[in-house]
Amino acid sequence: MLARPPVASLVRSLLAFACVAAVMSTPRPARGDADACFAASESEIGLMKAGRLRAAVDQLTVCAARSCPSEVREECSRRLVVVNAAMPTLVLGATDTTGNDVVAVTVMADGVPFTQALDGRALSIDPGRHTLRFEAPGVPPLEKVIVAREGEKGRHVTVVLGGPPSGAASPAVAPGAAPAVTVTPAAPESPPPAPYWGGQRSLAVATAGLGLAGVVVGSVFGLEASADWSASKSDCSSKSSCTNPAGALAAHSSTVTEGAVSTTAFAVGAVGLAAGVVLWLTAPQGTTHPRQVGLGTSGVIVAPVAGAQGGGLLVSGRLP
Repeated sequence: MLARPPVASLVRSLLAFACVAAVMSTPRPARGDADACFAASESEIGLMKAGRLRAAVDQLTVCAARSCPSEVREECSRRLVVVNAAMPTLVLGATDTTGNDVVAVTVMADGVPFTQALDGRALSIDPGRHTLRFEAPGVPPLEKVIVAREGEKGRHVTVVLGGPPSGAASPAVAPGAAPAVTVTPAAPESPPPAPYWGGQRSLAVATAGLGLAGVVVGSVFGLEASADWSASKSDCSSKSSCTNPAGALAAHSSTVTEGAVSTTAFAVGAVGLAAGVVLWLTAPQGTTHPRQVGLGTSGVIVAPVAGAQGGGLLVSGRLP
């Protein structure tokens, strides 16, 4: 009679057989799948450097699959979290001219289809500059240029479709932010016009006035000299008939003095008038009117004048 094996020994044998079968039956990734996992992991590094985060997410999704080796899968899963955190997202919106939301809008991003409808969900986009083209039935398409920033989440970009064409798209408005105010820069101010009555014209009038005063003084003394000369001639018509020799001598002396003063005053007056005319004619030409004395439409204009017969001051104006 054969002896039965111990029960404990039989149980151990069965457990060992089950473990070996389980290990042998565990699916292992095919060599081709492993190569694809490694290739996806390496490709993601170059895409990240180029700023193509959406393509990098696609590659990381491949190498993070359960069919990939555990070490590759764990590394790709960790990097997938980092890339998703850096991926910008946009919330696109469109309204008509009355402010109602438009949903049936197709959006192209840099000439590539981006979304077929605006449903309020955030959409991932690569960081950088993009041209978004909004197209809806019955209205002209509208383009908008944006710059997506790395790590920027939920940026709201809203456009108005069907409005008048404009040279630039409306700026993006974040939720709760005040609407942007367009400020038109003021035109540069033109320099003030040069004054008509400047310092040189004032000097010309003063000089001409001094010259006119000299002419007046010379004329007065000239008349006095002429009168004294006539008195001297009447007192002593000749050396033989002199009725008032003392008066004739005094009158003659006054004539000489008054004649000298008259000549000097005339000379000063002529120089003053000439200088005043030269200063006036060479003064800068201003754009404002000459200085007027008076109010409203009345006024008086004073200016030196010169002619063939002499010079003087021209005074003209109109009374109220």
